[in-house]
Amino acid sequence: MKNPDLVKIYISEKELAEAREILGERAKDMTEEQLKEQIASMKYLIDSWMDEYERSIFDGKTLNKKSSNL
Repeated sequence: MKNPDLVKIYISEKELAEAREILGERAKDMTEEQLKEQIASMKYLIDSWMDEYERSIFDGKTLNKKSSNL
């Protein structure tokens, strides 16, 4: 079962090309869809971790929520 939040994450052609270059042989046999899924998963995890960290230092708020309350 796929996470519906991952489907919403945009992956540019530039990001795909950079990921293929960085991954080298590991990405050689990956389809574009598989690579997009991997990039989206990493973006999702990074955003989640950053939100968690921000909540720990900004009294339960993230920077996005903090700026919308100004």
